[in-house]
Amino acid sequence: MTHPVRPDSAPPASAEDIDLDADRQAEILSLDRILGGLNHFEVLGLSPGASNAQVKKAYHEASRRYHPDRYFQKNLGSFRARIERIFKRISEANAVLTDPQRRKEYEQAHPELRSAPAQPARASADEARRSQERRTRFAKHPYLARGNRLNELIARGKESAKAGDFGRAYTDLHMASQLDPKNHEIHALLTEVRHTHELQRASEELKRGMEAEKIGDLIAAAKSFVGAANMDKKNALAASKAASLLLKTGQDPKEARALAQRAVDLEPNKADHRFMLATVLEAAGMTRLAHRQFEEATKMNPNHPEAKKRLKPKKSRWLF
Repeated sequence: MTHPVRPDSAPPASAEDIDLDADRQAEILSLDRILGGLNHFEVLGLSPGASNAQVKKAYHEASRRYHPDRYFQKNLGSFRARIERIFKRISEANAVLTDPQRRKEYEQAHPELRSAPAQPARASADEARRSQERRTRFAKHPYLARGNRLNELIARGKESAKAGDFGRAYTDLHMASQLDPKNHEIHALLTEVRHTHELQRASEELKRGMEAEKIGDLIAAAKSFVGAANMDKKNALAASKAASLLLKTGQDPKEARALAQRAVDLEPNKADHRFMLATVLEAAGMTRLAHRQFEEATKMNPNHPEAKKRLKPKKSRWLF
């Protein structure tokens, strides 16, 4: 049974000098006014039939905004009582909906709140109108509408990520993070999706670089390999290919050296990477360091043709 909406006789938000910004005051005032007219699902920003997990998640999100401890030592004026009322209703809704027996009794007492949200056929026109008015009021409330939007964005982001559409997933989760900047779950999902998206883009750039190199467009190939190496800093092949083509096309020698060194650091036992680093060092005039890398490459692969050629012993000037 819902309670009648309580009129708010307190002074307007702007009349109090308290530690809450105007938007937050407006949100609290609005929710406090309609609190008595909301059912347990609506209080948590949920639709009837929400699962136990959804109830718990909604409760934790609501607690982050309305738990009185969050406002410890803040000057709240008349808003302290409002926040306490709101949190009490949030806690009551959570306690009922997460207890199977209490939830069953609550839904039996309110058949309109069972999983199917449609009105029973026998419902009167007045009952249907009042229910529609309550749902409309509920949907317009900024906090509750925000909760629905937040859950929608998170669910859609997860679905997009599962389907491999990481660009769409990132967009939705980024929007969700703007709505709830302190939500650790969203930030963890966003970080994971961003990383996976970068790896996907790096793979595409590496493939694009290979195709450009095959047709002789070395400038485009170098750009793609550098892009792949920057997006996936653990991709030794992309780093080595980028270093090679930056050197061949006469581009930034410092970047070529850094990328060649990264390839060696990532895969120190690969002769090709050692040879690439040696070549870059040699071009920079660092002959001793280059010679050492040529030697290492030859040790790893005695049959490496280029390294052997560079280390071919000089003919003796002495005749015997």
